[in-house]
Formats: sequence, structure tokens, C-alpha cells
Amino acid sequence: MNKPDWFLFPRRLARPSLRLLCFPYAGSGASLPVFRDWAKAMPDGVEVAVLELPGRGKRFGEPLIGSLLPLADRIAAEVSQMSAVPFVIFGHSIGALIGYEVVRSLIARRAALPELLIASGKRAPHAPHPQRLHDLPAPELIAALKDYNGTPDEVLRSPELMDLFLPILRADFSLAETYAHAHTASFGVPIHAMGGTGDSGVPEALLREWGRHTHGGFVSEMYPGDHFFIQGEARQQVLQRVLQLVRARLPGVERLREVSAA
Repeated sequence: MNKPDWFLFPRRLARPSLRLLCFPYAGSGASLPVFRDWAKAMPDGVEVAVLELPGRGKRFGEPLIGSLLPLADRIAAEVSQMSAVPFVIFGHSIGALIGYEVVRSLIARRAALPELLIASGKRAPHAPHPQRLHDLPAPELIAALKDYNGTPDEVLRSPELMDLFLPILRADFSLAETYAHAHTASFGVPIHAMGGTGDSGVPEALLREWGRHTHGGFVSEMYPGDHFFIQGEARQQVLQRVLQLVRARLPGVERLREVSAA
């Protein structure tokens, strides 16, 4: 049996200098256009790897996972086995929470740690989750998805597509909604938090709470747009910021210490 591919590479490099690990939002996967666009825009030497969770994309036949901690530990095992180059983790929404727990698991494994965790579109890990969607009846869940504005209308209107899509969403929502934060100590990996000004589920005050989880430097900033601001009107602003953060962490580049924006 072939080993599953946890990461897909839009542009594979023979000898990368730095790797950007991208963790997508709920219901999506490694085929997200935004991350393919990022891979094309990266400076020389930067390789993008996008997380592909079981049950979707090229891993469609594999069982879905709805529990965050064992999932994060499995991803951390994969990350620790990658070729030894510096890396940055970017996670959006549930991807940010997965990224946070992957860092915790890497610490427990005494493995190499990321140069930076970019946490996008997600309230801080210790903050209570605002909604419980994963076990809603299908009509109520579909109504909630319309409010989120992240699922194409043609998918929402297709019973056949929703039959395929809803189990994936339920598993992904369960990752966040059944998660209980249990860490007391901060870690040394710097965190850069990003939020959308129109994202009512992630108010700026709760985005800034990410700073409690690091003693390695913290920055928080807001962008115009809703929960999916990284692929909306602010997509170029976000890309330019990510490029700046990545370039600053290329080997041999002297960088300023990040300080809290508080």
C-alpha cells in the first residue's frame, strides 16, 4: 500500500532554501487556487507545500479525521521527516489551529520548529469556538454555509455535490468544535496573526489573543474583507505581506526582531 501524501507541491524545487507549509480552511484542500498563486509568486528558493487532509482531493478514499490532536501529531510526524530546510507555517481558519497544534507536537518531539507561525482568520486557540456546526441537520448546516460566503452557489444548489461535501465539512468543523485548549506555557516560535475587518467570528480582540501563546515575538494586523479575506479584496495585500515575511526568513537574511503591535 502506498504511503499517503500529506503535502502537495504546486512547484517542487530540487534544493529549496525555505519551505512555506500552507494549511487550508475547512472543506478545502491542496487544490486551493490561492496557494497555487502563492507558489508562483514566491522568490527563488522558496517551496510551497499545501496540506491535503484525508477524505478529499487525491486522498478522497481515505477516512475523514474529526479529532484535532491525533491529526496534528500525524502531520507533525510528516513535517519532521521532510528534508531539513527552514520552514514557515501559514494556516487559515481551522488551518491556523492545526498549525498551532502541529507546533506543539513538534516541540514535544524535539523536532525542528518553524521560523514563524502565520495564524490567519482564527481566534486564539484558548478562545471558545463561537458556533457548533458539525452536528447540525443538513438544512441548517447548508444555511450556515450560505452565511459564511465561502462555498460556491453551484455547490450549495447541487444535492449530489453536497452529499460529497457535507461529510468533509462536518469532520473539519469537528476538529475545531471538539477541541479543548490545554497548554499553559507559551512557546518561542513567533506568531503573526491576520484577520478580516468584516469577519464577525474573529473579532480583532480575539485575534490579538494569539500573542499569549508566544514569547518569540508577535504581530497582529487586520485586512479588509470577511472570513475569506485571503482570497478576496485583500488577496494582493495578504500575498505581499506573506512574501515579505518569507523573504525575511530566507537563510542569510538578517531580520529585525518582531515586536508586539499591542
